[in-house]
Amino acid sequence: MTTGTGPLIGLLDPPDCSTIKGTVTVIFNSFGELSTFQFIVDGVDVKGMFQDLNKKAYEPFQWNTKHWVNGLHTYSVRMTDQNGKAIAAYGFIVTISN
Repeated sequence: MTTGTGPLIGLLDPPDCSTIKGTVTVIFNSFGELSTFQFIVDGVDVKGMFQDLNKKAYEPFQWNTKHWVNGLHTYSVRMTDQNGKAIAAYGFIVTISN
């Protein structure tokens, strides 16, 4: 989990170094007043930026891995607080095997 001033986030699932296929649920913890959220795979924002979340706990969502080639991929989440301070969870590496 990342620390410091601003929001705190930590990836929970799918776990680092796991093998995944099909549609998986991405779960993360988030604490603090958030204004935007991004889901990033291999450095590319793939879920779009969501505005005005203001979540204080995790918000799971579905990731359809069929849109990626089989092999190693890194995913992470990035958020900003209401003051524009950005914070990202460390990337997890997963193997997609569809």
